[in-house]
Amino acid sequence: YIHVSRDAGHSWTRISDDLPQDRWVSRVEASHHELGRVYVSLNGYRSDDFGAYVYRSDDFGAAWTRIGTNLPAEPVNVITEDPHSADVLYVGTDHGTYVSLDRGATFMGMFEDLPAAPVHDIKVQARERDLVIGTHGRSIFVASVSEVEALTPELVAKPVHLFDLEPVTYTPRWGSKRASWAEAFVPEMTIGFYSGNSGEATISVRSEEGDTLKTFTAEVGRGLNYEAYDFSVDEDAVDGFNDGQGEEDVKIEAADDGIYYLVPGTYMLAVSIGGDSVEGSLKIAERRSR
Repeated sequence: YIHVSRDAGHSWTRISDDLPQDRWVSRVEASHHELGRVYVSLNGYRSDDFGAYVYRSDDFGAAWTRIGTNLPAEPVNVITEDPHSADVLYVGTDHGTYVSLDRGATFMGMFEDLPAAPVHDIKVQARERDLVIGTHGRSIFVASVSEVEALTPELVAKPVHLFDLEPVTYTPRWGSKRASWAEAFVPEMTIGFYSGNSGEATISVRSEEGDTLKTFTAEVGRGLNYEAYDFSVDEDAVDGFNDGQGEEDVKIEAADDGIYYLVPGTYMLAVSIGGDSVEGSLKIAERRSR
């Protein structure tokens, strides 16, 4: 049963009579955004019922709407509302984690790098915008969901969208070896972007003067995509960049691993997919001396 109190616990009213009966109430989640909105997940595997039972009420449980009707037949252990977006919900089942961008009307799987283990708890660390997933016997997993929270209908309608690029601090260690036998230190950043279609993406880095310094391609799918970039510069672009630098400016030179890396400055990074392109600013700051 599920009960609600609206007088600080002095009295209680049962609000589960219109929900499926004799099912384990696996989670009750009060909304972070709307007073009176509550989410409930029920679990029937103890009665050999493996359906996904998830409901929402917008009036303190007086009436219920079933959501997540496209979820697979997997017992639901937890439902969590995102603290930054009222439209984003996360569900944990006996086989994985699912996310909804439309307040539960539809869900999609979040399976990358996750084992097919029961998910028994989900929390969102609001400050860091991290999704924390607790599984049964297969450890705890953490994933950034700041891009998921940003997937509004307006953004999803775009053919391509590039998320803000975090500032980077330059270090001379890029490509260097601490010893002759050691591997060179290779830096890396993650480029997050949304694509409205599957296909090939071209990612390019340009100088402030508009000279192309690096170009590479990647196969992307519809939705969120993440590509790694190691701050390298194509060798045939080095001379042109250095010729445009002043006498006191840092020049691009080959590192110990033979790769040319970006130097401190501001660059433009562009993502192009199927004729549509978007760009953002990539800032590489000088390392402060102690």
